[in-house]
Amino acid sequence: MKTYRNNANGCKAEIERLGEGQWRLLVPDGSRIRTLHKSEKGAYKKMLAHRPSWRECDADDMGCDRLTLARADEAACKFLTCHGFEVMERGWGCPYGTIDIVGWDGDTLVFANVTAEMKAPRHRKLTEADRERLEAIALEYIGSHDLPECTVRFDGVSVLVPVREAGQCLIRHHVGITNGM
Repeated sequence: MKTYRNNANGCKAEIERLGEGQWRLLVPDGSRIRTLHKSEKGAYKKMLAHRPSWRECDADDMGCDRLTLARADEAACKFLTCHGFEVMERGWGCPYGTIDIVGWDGDTLVFANVTAEMKAPRHRKLTEADRERLEAIALEYIGSHDLPECTVRFDGVSVLVPVREAGQCLIRHHVGITNGM
């Protein structure tokens, strides 16, 4: 079995060989993708189509579990709300992927990705593919909601989640992560 970690949100995926010509992809995040494939390459392509930016890692190197990701999402929502955001949706998904937080910052519609780390956050530069995926998600969201004409912005929220459950999270809010691309 090979284990992969998504650099964007910390979730994991596993590709397991079941037998000759049978591979199973399991993405145990909110989408609960479980598919069978004829080859490891087919499973890997499906994983990339679900969410880009995966890297292979040891099963022990997963860093963040589901509870840690939930704590990070909750901390990010509280932080944004305390700073004037009106959170509209959390974990909104479409065929292009999932966005962690959708909300208003004044007259600006903000799509925010939340990343969780249990040790010092790693800075990951956004790629052109990441930007295109975020824009596709935003277009899908806007097309499925009756929204007024507005400016759209993409933010990143990095959350350093302490090992102790009662510890405070360290939050970095990166405003306009696609600016300058």
